[in-house]
Amino acid sequence: MWDDAAPVNVLFSSPTAKGPRVADKLFSMIRDEKELIFISVFTLRNITNTEGRSKLVDELAAAKARGVKVTVVTDQKQSDGIDADGKPRPDSNNDNTEDLLRAAGIPTFEVMNRSGPFNAMHLKSAVFGLTDMKVVTDAGNWTAASMGSKRARPANAESVLFIDSKKADGNKTGMQYLGEYLSILRRYAPQNHGGPEVEALIRDLQATPGWPKVKVNFDVIARTNWGQDVYLVGNTPELGGWGQTGPGLKLDTDASTYPSWKVKDVELPLGTTLEYKVIKRNADGRVDWEPGKNAVLIVDNSRTQTPKTLDVRDDFNGDR
Repeated sequence: MWDDAAPVNVLFSSPTAKGPRVADKLFSMIRDEKELIFISVFTLRNITNTEGRSKLVDELAAAKARGVKVTVVTDQKQSDGIDADGKPRPDSNNDNTEDLLRAAGIPTFEVMNRSGPFNAMHLKSAVFGLTDMKVVTDAGNWTAASMGSKRARPANAESVLFIDSKKADGNKTGMQYLGEYLSILRRYAPQNHGGPEVEALIRDLQATPGWPKVKVNFDVIARTNWGQDVYLVGNTPELGGWGQTGPGLKLDTDASTYPSWKVKDVELPLGTTLEYKVIKRNADGRVDWEPGKNAVLIVDNSRTQTPKTLDVRDDFNGDR
């Protein structure tokens, strides 16, 4: 069954299953999407809908042509039919779905989990949209065996969850999956099997209208002399671009909270790699820089209790 009003639907896929077909629902979602499609699937094949008149790659290419940001991650052992050492497996074939996606101009990453011979990038999920986020996930790979084809019903018994995150929890679940997707891209970035440079891709994605912002609260312990102020400086415009676009982010304190200096609700795009330092600025303009390496923060609130904020605590070189 399928209920358009429900925040969560599940479709079962097997030779005897009745009701809507998973592939048909996926294709319908791809056709309706106007903002973003992120796919991270262990075994990804160029599946067709029930009529057999349309293929996955063609649908995703059409979405990209409409301006939708489409990105794909899949497991290299499955896409190329190889083992952890890169040798062909006798029980698998080199599939060309990822090659067709790249030919269509879709950023596509084949990644390999090298933890052991049987480990994998085993996610089976997709994120649709930013304003009205939807998640497709659960047990099924995107294959004919799981979703069927024009010629046959699915051979496997699978379940696929369709979560309307806007209805379910105001996009919180969608944000969690989006954060995990960016984490997977960064985890496997050193491999970069045919995909674009990951940080450049993420910056491009962050420019998408409607990309979520995270409110970051900074709380820094810094003991100062009279007349000194405390700033955060870093690699983003909000933090002054290391002095190129401004003095940085000024923190505040008072007699009741000193030596804690704070600033609240600094809005930064989800997934930003923030590099920063704490500095003390004197009244005459001289600056005391925090020694050592830059602090690095991935702006991702998807694993916190509050869906739109992130709390960061720091100090100036051990001032606690």
